Amino acid sequence: MLSQLHVQDNSVSIIIYHYCHPANLLASITYAPVAREGISTMKELEIYLSNFFDESTCQKLISTRVDDEKFPLFMERDGILYCAGGLLD
Repeated sequence: MLSQLHVQDNSVSIIIYHYCHPANLLASITYAPVAREGISTMKELEIYLSNFFDESTCQKLISTRVDDEKFPLFMERDGILYCAGGLLD
């Protein structure tokens, strides 16, 4: 189950996603937008990573899953890249 929360502070509006694993509703994770200039989609993330790693390593990083592999580290919704909250800066 994926729920969406809109957070607004002054003129900035951010969408945060909260995902509950369907097999275990106690397992959940929060996703926040990636705040890195030039990286707003999975494709842009892949291009960025390809500057540092070979293709196989890039794919492993992009497809990384967290919390006992229940959740993807990165997800893209409506053209915006999100990362599992609190895991990367």
